[in-house]
Amino acid sequence: MGWLFTYGASKADIIRDLTAPEENETRRWETIAHCVRGNVLWAVIEITYKQENRRKRFIACYLLAKQDGCGWGYKDMEESMHPYYYSCPLK
Repeated sequence: MGWLFTYGASKADIIRDLTAPEENETRRWETIAHCVRGNVLWAVIEITYKQENRRKRFIACYLLAKQDGCGWGYKDMEESMHPYYYSCPLK
C-alpha cells in the first residue's frame, strides 16, 4: 500500500497517533509496547474482540518519513510483509 501524510504533523505527532488506543463496539486496539529505530516505529498491538472475549497480538512496522511542504507520514506494515525490516528489538 501507499504512504499517508498529515499536513504540518511532526514525527512525534505521528508516533503518538499510531500508538494511541482505539475502541469501537466490537473491538479494542491497544499498543502494548513500541520502539523507534531511526525512521521505523515497531509496535506490539493487541486486539481484543469483545463479543468473542478473544485477544490477538501482532508486531506492526510503520515506516516514517517527512515529505517536503507537507509534514511527517507513515507506511503501515506487519511482520509478514515485504520488504523485510530487521531492526525490531528482541524485547
